[in-house]
Amino acid sequence: MMRISAAALLVLVGMIAGYALRGAPVSAQSMLGSWLPFTPGEAVRFSLIDFPEGSTTCKVTQVINGFVGCAGEDTQRRSDRWINLRFVKDVTRRNP
Repeated sequence: MMRISAAALLVLVGMIAGYALRGAPVSAQSMLGSWLPFTPGEAVRFSLIDFPEGSTTCKVTQVINGFVGCAGEDTQRRSDRWINLRFVKDVTRRNP
């Protein structure tokens, strides 16, 4: 009976010590916040890092989790693509 009580006490002390010595909670840094230099429906030109053409022009359809959805230029076939905003060097608005 004494061994069970001692073991339970040691487990309890270990749990309290672990709780007291735990690290501070960490939260991920938000990538862009709520501000973006463009809005869905707007035509923009992206200069991209490590992109064969160097830049691309698209009509923004949506922005989700740091990716920009671009509508294809060709209306006959659906050629949407997604661009990761991490690889964007420069954003330029196109005049209508």
